[in-house]
Amino acid sequence: MDQINVDLDKDVYEFIKNNAAVYDDKTLSDTLRRLLNIPVKKKSKPKPALPPRRKAPRTDLNRLKDAGILFEGQILHMCDGRGNIIPGANATVSGNGVEYEGKHYSLSELARIFLNKNGYTSYSYRGPAFWYTEDNISIMELWNKFLEESNDS
Repeated sequence: MDQINVDLDKDVYEFIKNNAAVYDDKTLSDTLRRLLNIPVKKKSKPKPALPPRRKAPRTDLNRLKDAGILFEGQILHMCDGRGNIIPGANATVSGNGVEYEGKHYSLSELARIFLNKNGYTSYSYRGPAFWYTEDNISIMELWNKFLEESNDS
């Protein structure tokens, strides 16, 4: 509660002191509130602490393949942040990543390469958000749905 300093005449101070209720009034404000019939402000309850935010598990293509959602060798295409297909940005699901021109990449690493080639300047990308199946469903959507259905989020 905000506090201010006030100057009191000695006789006013003595009156308040003599009228303070020994057990009920803990402060000068308590005494004045009681004598002047000023209602006590209810203290706001502290907000309950939020549970710590858990970071979602990293996208695991192997788990999506084990669940039959993706398959080894499946071709994925890439879209930019606005949903526009990036020409030539196709990769094949391989292990827990993708293969492009004979090299193995993570989804994020290859997304960064293609996006930077196309004028985007960020150093870090959430790869699963940019890679799509032939049904135009992002890997991120598939992963989130998988986590939701498996209660693994």
